[in-house]
Amino acid sequence: MQVVYADKELARCAGDKAYAVRKMGQRRADICLDRINDLQGAADLESLKNAPGRYHELVGNRAGQWACDLDQPYRLIFKSTNEGPVAQIVWANERTAKMLEIVDYHGCMNGNNIELWHVPSPGSELAEKLEEMGLDANDLAARMGYTPKAVNDILQGNSRITPDVAIMLEMITEIPAIYWLRRQMSFDEFLSRERIKASLSDQSLWKKSFPSEINVRDWVRRDKNEADDKSGLSLLKFFAVASPKAWDSYYKDAKLKVAFRISLADVKDPYATSAWIRRGEILADRDPMEKQEQISVRKRLKAALPKIIAFAAANKVRPKSKKRVTYWTPEAEVVDDCMTGLQALCRKIGIRVLFVQNFKSSPVHGMYRWYKNVPLIQLHDRFEKRATMWFTFFHELAHVMYHGKKGICLQNIEITHNFPEKEDEANCFAQKCMVDAGFKM
Repeated sequence: MQVVYADKELARCAGDKAYAVRKMGQRRADICLDRINDLQGAADLESLKNAPGRYHELVGNRAGQWACDLDQPYRLIFKSTNEGPVAQIVWANERTAKMLEIVDYHGCMNGNNIELWHVPSPGSELAEKLEEMGLDANDLAARMGYTPKAVNDILQGNSRITPDVAIMLEMITEIPAIYWLRRQMSFDEFLSRERIKASLSDQSLWKKSFPSEINVRDWVRRDKNEADDKSGLSLLKFFAVASPKAWDSYYKDAKLKVAFRISLADVKDPYATSAWIRRGEILADRDPMEKQEQISVRKRLKAALPKIIAFAAANKVRPKSKKRVTYWTPEAEVVDDCMTGLQALCRKIGIRVLFVQNFKSSPVHGMYRWYKNVPLIQLHDRFEKRATMWFTFFHELAHVMYHGKKGICLQNIEITHNFPEKEDEANCFAQKCMVDAGFKM
């Protein structure tokens, strides 16, 4: 079969594997090129129905088009160059396939949040429909009451298809207005993503500032599109911010003071510290707790404190493990019965305890804050000495006991605290608890 392409972008991807990998990522590019080779080697469209890749006809608004699987949920969409009525097309006689796009069309029809690596403008599809109907831009302009220039701008993708235009096109082409609007929405999303990627490429130093261990630990969810990973979009999603500027505003300028009361601007490595803090937020969101009242938490904590101290006394030494715990040991292999027991004990009081590995460039021992109306104590997960873990825990516990909901305190990194007397109070509380638990101070 002969294969032709709806636009130059698709044609270039088919002819330049390195370019296809940059645009789609290695896996999708490999599968896509394999599918194109299958098409070229097929006798006709009908023979593809039994080929690997689940080649199948589409229905509804995409009647007349075909799809085959790439990496889920993406599909390669193509059609015959036969412009006759679909019902009269005999697929066994069709020996030319026209590549249209690569898209998650199910997500597009269901209105889900999807990512497209490339999609042609709705104007290019409209141009094809006009050709099928035997009309040109001047004919369409006359039928719409528009100038030929305005119609040409739509056909070339320079002007958007608005709801009014979509309804006009429905009257003329008999294709529902919602179809044209969805095509425009998909194209707008594609252009917006490309603009964001371009802006991130101009700020590559921001992405490189974060410790490389983030990727080794799989903290950042990798996109199916490797190009998005390389651009930094995945990192923005990890931090739940819209841009590097927004990251600066949140973590370094501390403008969002309701949620974040300290600035990391003076920390030795604010990038690693912010990643450690954000990892705790993500883990907390995976296991929601009921909102707590500060006074009731304090009352429960005072009542349960002797039990917590007794638990510390019974767990003074880190249990020996068959496998030596190192900096590169996965998180799941570090947590022991003492750590999970402490988490369960504190959860009954209404306090969340998390263990998150810090970074060499930001050796945070612990943090206290109220996160989504739940007191949160976040600790490093691999202290060499159990006594250090307990002191850090009791220090942060003092903040829960005595200090307000609007603060955030980090331990073992150089950072300016506005209330050093609170730190002294927390240290005294931790020392007393350690002595009561039988630790030598």
